Amino acid sequence: MGSAGVVRRGICDRARATDCEDSARGGAAFEALFRGPTVYAGFSSPSEVFSRRNRRDRDRQPGSRQGHRVIYFDTSYLVRLYYQDAGADRVRALAATDHVACAALGQVEMTAAFHRKLREGAIKPAAHAALAGQVEAHIEAGAFQWLALDGEILSRVRRAYRNLPASVFLRGADAIHLGTAAEAGFRAVYSNDVHLLAAARHFGIEGRNVI
Repeated sequence: MGSAGVVRRGICDRARATDCEDSARGGAAFEALFRGPTVYAGFSSPSEVFSRRNRRDRDRQPGSRQGHRVIYFDTSYLVRLYYQDAGADRVRALAATDHVACAALGQVEMTAAFHRKLREGAIKPAAHAALAGQVEAHIEAGAFQWLALDGEILSRVRRAYRNLPASVFLRGADAIHLGTAAEAGFRAVYSNDVHLLAAARHFGIEGRNVI
């Protein structure tokens, strides 16, 4: 079974069965959500790469044979690929059109977000275990391009904070996302976080939200 089929079945095994049935009816667009380990077959870089070797040219991954864009999702968007939060269908439709990249930090944040849903009673232990297993399977299959934290990104974040107006609220983790995307050459970052979206311009990129 291809990775897209695994994604759809996995999502529909969650506790929120009604929402999952709606997601499963997404058709061909949802089937294309993940393209499996061959997604990045056009490059020699590992699944986690440093910013200097991961520049984008007009949102396109260097060496891509298929010419698909690579778009940057923060963790709020990654979570919606697996869990039916508000706007999940729109995020999945967007992911179906392009390849998805995120700071490596997103792996931990996504795992923490699912554990929070378990802690708060939004999902049952079995559903949490299924979510964690699904995410792990996709990480191992290369469904995402993870961008590693390095000195260039940290330097960019420090510079941004030095020049950031006092009125701008920006969490450290969100700054890592923005710095990672900017250093990799992305022109935009997709997020549902109002603070991240507002701060994006201070990193020279655009904050976008389809929700």
